Amino acid sequence: MKSPGYESSFTVSSGQEEGLSKNNLNDLLGAHAAEKLVSDALDSNSDNIARKFRLDTETSPTAAYEILKDIRTKEGGLEELKWLGIRYIGDRVIEEVATICSTGKSNSVRLAQITRQPDGSHKVDFASYIRKTSHPWDDIVDGNVETCLVRVTISESAYHNGVFSDETKWHAYKISSPDMNTTLHAYAEIGSEEEIRIRDILATDPQSPRLTLQIQRNETLLPKQFKISKVIARDWIHDDVSMESAGH
Repeated sequence: MKSPGYESSFTVSSGQEEGLSKNNLNDLLGAHAAEKLVSDALDSNSDNIARKFRLDTETSPTAAYEILKDIRTKEGGLEELKWLGIRYIGDRVIEEVATICSTGKSNSVRLAQITRQPDGSHKVDFASYIRKTSHPWDDIVDGNVETCLVRVTISESAYHNGVFSDETKWHAYKISSPDMNTTLHAYAEIGSEEEIRIRDILATDPQSPRLTLQIQRNETLLPKQFKISKVIARDWIHDDVSMESAGH
């Protein structure tokens, strides 16, 4: 498993500077409180995990606790918390903390993204933290899944081949995840809503191009090739607010 490096940042999406100044930044936790929230969240048991993590409707507290326990077994105990700052995406402020875990032989870095909930509390987004996908990466990489949801980083590519050989029709990208040891080739049709959104995201947020995507493939595609069928969110948090930020 690769360990991504997350840099300290104060990132503002294009055109949002005025909105940021008007946003109630007094509601932010700040470095010390954010790090404590993440530490407490990782220490949660199945009874109280939903108090610190925002769980999606598909994940029960018991299942979330078992997933975190499995991560601890594979990646080791928590060694360090690192406050990264805030990101402003669409109408949302995200506070970010990196968690560094160690088995003694290797380190693993994950990103805890904190948002303010409708009830005024602050929670770590669980699906974002575990980098949730709709299917196991092994099945996705091997082409055993036709349509899937993935959380990835994205960059532009010049690799056009097979069905996607026409550079005037397809925009090529590389997508990757710390949870797989390879890079996939993904394509959006030039002029499509997906291509326009990705182009905007890469232009306005080039340092942290994290996306939640729906990708698909069929038997006509070469290995590790996928079509981008939908931009779900501009980052790894997937909820009603992130859908609006993605342009849906």
